[in-house]
Amino acid sequence: RITPRPGFPQELQIALKKQSADASGPQAVIKAKNGYVLKLIRPQTFTMGASRREQGRRSNETLRKVKLLRPFYMGVNEVTNKEFKAFLASHNSGSLKGESLNRDNQPVVQITWQQAAMFCNWLSAKDSLPPAYAKKGHKMVIIKPFTIGYRLPTEAEWEYCARRSTQKNFLKYSWGDTF
Repeated sequence: RITPRPGFPQELQIALKKQSADASGPQAVIKAKNGYVLKLIRPQTFTMGASRREQGRRSNETLRKVKLLRPFYMGVNEVTNKEFKAFLASHNSGSLKGESLNRDNQPVVQITWQQAAMFCNWLSAKDSLPPAYAKKGHKMVIIKPFTIGYRLPTEAEWEYCARRSTQKNFLKYSWGDTF
């Protein structure tokens, strides 16, 4: 107990320790209540973008060093039609060249960013986590600071995961080094 008194300066030095239920740290792989599997990514600095001489480069792309500071979870696979339809049963991924894109194990397509954000909030609610997005007018916006709810990866997080190979080096493209 500290009682401030005029004329008697007091100085406190306090070091706070992080309270953790699990001393071993975050799990390497987690599974959402709907079965969706996510892997813990411990990022490092990497070069993002494309050089001026790179084939297929757009005029707004440049090379830049990016340092991702905090670990994050990334889905091991794309969200499937079956997983997404548990959230929005009426969703239709459509077809391409006469082939259905609606099969249960195919990745969900033809959704907006807003729908993807609402899916993340729905998944967070199923796992009793706080939502990552809030509705602002007609749009969903990320809650800052980030919550521990499910969210979409940032562009840098996605590129880090897409271009990192199993040998822990970085590929030019997600499938390899040739166009």
